[in-house]
Amino acid sequence: LVTVDYSGNMGVANSLYANGSVFCNAVVFNSAGAQPSLFGDTVNTILRPPTTGQIYCETAGGSPNVINASAFSVWSDEKLKQNITHTKYGLAQIEALRPRDFKWIHDGKDDVGFIAQEVSSIIPEAVSQVKDDGLGVNYTGIVAALVAAVQELSSRIKTLEARLPKE
Repeated sequence: LVTVDYSGNMGVANSLYANGSVFCNAVVFNSAGAQPSLFGDTVNTILRPPTTGQIYCETAGGSPNVINASAFSVWSDEKLKQNITHTKYGLAQIEALRPRDFKWIHDGKDDVGFIAQEVSSIIPEAVSQVKDDGLGVNYTGIVAALVAAVQELSSRIKTLEARLPKE
């Protein structure tokens, strides 16, 4: 479970109840970027407090790590947004993305995904500085472009189906 409230306080946990202060295997950060409060067993993983409004997870040796959860929610409430328009991204951008197979340098594991530098020229809003020396891809932003691409394809299919002779 990962939670972030409006004031910027964040909790990462197996079980987390912020108001009642019940934490189980949790790390809680405050919006001021102070050192995290640790609860439960953090084993070999360090969650760094946000200094730029971001958080990342790494092993004690400094390598990127995996955060497993049953679900992640991203703030999406209309009251948090302004200048809302239909996305300019769609099928053309999805076709330009280059899915890649690769091996992580830090642990040698095979993976699939995108190269941030390649994505930045296609959907720049989906790429951000993660640490001083690296870029990250916001896959949620790519999902919005995927939905727009599917809608575009669906519209084309309906137009073509309308041209077919009726039985």
